Amino acid sequence: MDTCTSREVEDVKAVPIVGRIRSLPGLALALTTLVVFAAACGSQAPPPAQASSGESATALTTTSSPAYVGCYTDSATRALSVQLASSGATVESCIAAAQAAQLAYAGVQYGGQCFGGNTLGHSVAAASACNMPCSADAAETCGGFWYNSIYRAASSAAASYKGCYTDSASRALPTLLLSSGATVESCIAAAQAAQLAYAGVQYGGQCFGGNTLGYSVAAASTCNMPCSANAAETCGGSWRNSIYAAAVAAAPTPAPTPVSTSTLMAEIAADMTDKNEGAPHGIPSGWGMAQGAAIGMGDDPNGWQAITEWGQVYEAAQGNPATNTRVNIRNEQLWLLSKSTGKWSLLQNTSAPTGAAYPEDFVGSDKAADVRTEPDGSISVTAGGGYNFHFYPSTRASIDPNDVAGIVTFVEARLIVGDPSKPDDRSIARYLVSAGADYYPALTGGWGAGNANPGVGVGRMKYVESAWRFFAMTPLTAAQLEANPVPANLAGIAP
Repeated sequence: MDTCTSREVEDVKAVPIVGRIRSLPGLALALTTLVVFAAACGSQAPPPAQASSGESATALTTTSSPAYVGCYTDSATRALSVQLASSGATVESCIAAAQAAQLAYAGVQYGGQCFGGNTLGHSVAAASACNMPCSADAAETCGGFWYNSIYRAASSAAASYKGCYTDSASRALPTLLLSSGATVESCIAAAQAAQLAYAGVQYGGQCFGGNTLGYSVAAASTCNMPCSANAAETCGGSWRNSIYAAAVAAAPTPAPTPVSTSTLMAEIAADMTDKNEGAPHGIPSGWGMAQGAAIGMGDDPNGWQAITEWGQVYEAAQGNPATNTRVNIRNEQLWLLSKSTGKWSLLQNTSAPTGAAYPEDFVGSDKAADVRTEPDGSISVTAGGGYNFHFYPSTRASIDPNDVAGIVTFVEARLIVGDPSKPDDRSIARYLVSAGADYYPALTGGWGAGNANPGVGVGRMKYVESAWRFFAMTPLTAAQLEANPVPANLAGIAP
């Protein structure tokens, strides 16, 4: 029977099938099948190094370097995106190459390949998965088959030990970064990658991160558990965090490419011209916002002297199967263009709006919503079960009804994990957000005669994703916005 060639093996390795099957049933079987097929082709990875007489095959150098972060999975969509050496790398040469390229992390893989990047990428693997000796130095370990031995390459400001701190079930550092197997170095690296100020190791290998120290200093002797992955280090204790200030890496991820002003204005206007990305649950199909954006009073307040921005969160019409995902909201803003001066003014700006859970069709009474304040002062919410989340700044803004040339409102939103100790199900979440605004006769009181306010307008419904998106409303056209752009800072925020 013919065996496949090394070129065919490389073709198998290059197909990005791993990324496509990670979330499918039978993942373990599929991955095993892929590896077995590749191994059956005689030119695949060399066999594990044979231990010489009196030596253990596991005595390869990996974690002796203080820069070692850990063993991480890889796939055809590379965790470390820059290939620095295709073969023959050692730990030292790979770190040096990453430093020369001003990259924060270096990863050796498959006995001598070297990759670099500015984020760790993918997930922590069992230390035993990084088991291939470096072809250029058999005393060192160079990852494994689709596994990177990752080292911190770029020098960074020293991460300083802050002390031993108490913890509780309501977590002093709220973000669970590693559930087990952490070292001081890997926990600090994980906190840096998540852009968190502090890293805390606890209970022999758990890793938490956050932006405030939290809770109180404890006796140093109560942080007494050695790290399970490196017994020479201390990983807190029972309900005790060994906390470190996580220094910012010297080679940060490059800033997003700036978006041109005309493109940004067109994207804001598109929230008034394009259709909804999804249908909101519980909204009658005859309602305008069931299909897309709608303009009410527009730029004519009709003599009314107050205005307020608002936003709303709905689950999608097909339902929202995610149970551990929340919608994080920030930067709710309302901008007004003056007729007399031709200048924009920011009238409302909050990341902690008020609001309530209203029946989806607004028929019936509202109730208290599931609102949580996040560490940065923004809020997160859930919606569903027949209720939306309708939110707005706590006070209205005063306007001159004869001096309104244009209105732009927007809010930013993203998906976050509700409980870090439970599975991340953001990939199946189906939440929609839109933004709008209403005029009022005065800063306080109701609408006056009638039970409905036609409002300034409402923007289209768009899905909330894991990365920040903005959701806008304006009666102005793209051409009008380009002629006099609103000076909002939306750099790096997707439309």
